[in-house]
Amino acid sequence: LTQIKYLYLGNNRIARIDSLKKLENLVALDLSSNQITDLRPLYGLSKLETIGLYENAHLTLEKIEKLQQALPGCTVNHDIENKK
Repeated sequence: LTQIKYLYLGNNRIARIDSLKKLENLVALDLSSNQITDLRPLYGLSKLETIGLYENAHLTLEKIEKLQQALPGCTVNHDIENKK
């Protein structure tokens, strides 16, 4: 499983993503339409080029910005406005 490059986990009611930090070869990840609250497990996934985080009501713009700082080469797609 650690060789996975593309992973779609949308619409799964996922709240915790701790186990994803082991997937160091991920290039694209879609976590849209879930219940994610903590993005820190993704900070070390340096090969990520794109992440989809649409419709995660528990995320804030601050959390998205911290993820973008941790992964500057990654495009983070989301629908979160100025919700701190």
